[in-house]
Amino acid sequence: MSTAFLNHFPPIFLIFLFFATYYIYTYHYCFCIVKSVQLRIIFMVFLNVFAIMFLWSFFATMCSSVGKVPLEYKFSNNKHRNLINSRTEDEKDDILETFCEDHNLLLYTCTPTGSIRYCVRCMHIKPDRTHHCSTCDTCYLKMDHHCPWVNNCIGFLNYKNFLLTIFYTYNYCFYYIGTTTSHLKQSFYGMNVATDVPITAAYGLAVIMGLVTFMFFWYHFYLLSKNETTLENIHPPSFIEDDLTFDLGTCQNIIEVFGQKCYLWFLPVFSSVSSGHIFIISREIRNEYNN
Repeated sequence: MSTAFLNHFPPIFLIFLFFATYYIYTYHYCFCIVKSVQLRIIFMVFLNVFAIMFLWSFFATMCSSVGKVPLEYKFSNNKHRNLINSRTEDEKDDILETFCEDHNLLLYTCTPTGSIRYCVRCMHIKPDRTHHCSTCDTCYLKMDHHCPWVNNCIGFLNYKNFLLTIFYTYNYCFYYIGTTTSHLKQSFYGMNVATDVPITAAYGLAVIMGLVTFMFFWYHFYLLSKNETTLENIHPPSFIEDDLTFDLGTCQNIIEVFGQKCYLWFLPVFSSVSSGHIFIISREIRNEYNN
């Protein structure tokens, strides 16, 4: 079995589950159970709003670019060879620092030992918050994680789309749960196999997916409020000064990802603030008590 098939299986499976639940809700519930035409129309309108927004966000996350490192951070083959052949760490640091000065590169993060971060495989200096994905074998700006469910990395250019994908997923699931619970309670002891069994199976799937994506969304919203990525939450970055942070306060952190135009916040279109390789930083306020 090829690696390409294995990589594409999770998103294909997810889309299959989505259309299965969509069909069950539309045919088995709305057309076979709901008798009121007006109520049927209302149910279908809201279902399609959530469905369209989920599909739009999902494919925007899967198909969009993550954010490549700009060319000004790239080393030539000769410079890369000189760096690799350096005999001491001090010599490597001198080459990296000279390159940054010559290209006016602004960096606030470094390795735990205080050196400039460099990717040997991609042959470039890593901008702040940039990481190398071992699955994609590429460095991405503000990389959050590699998501197998969309077969893509989550980073600077598609992080907002990713958040909206899980937001609309759990809303879609909870909408299914909220509108079918009453019927399933009434038909519990007298189920119609042809209609109620598919509705019940999809209901169970919606409960599982809804709870998982709900918790996942609020975990990422917590990271968003702190201006952290998943990788930074697991491995906090090292700054050139101890009191530096990317945390600008909850409101500014949200604006950095979703942008200043509120009417674009719920649409999976790019509206983030910053270049992806240079970020606004602030200084942590630390309380010091004199004993």
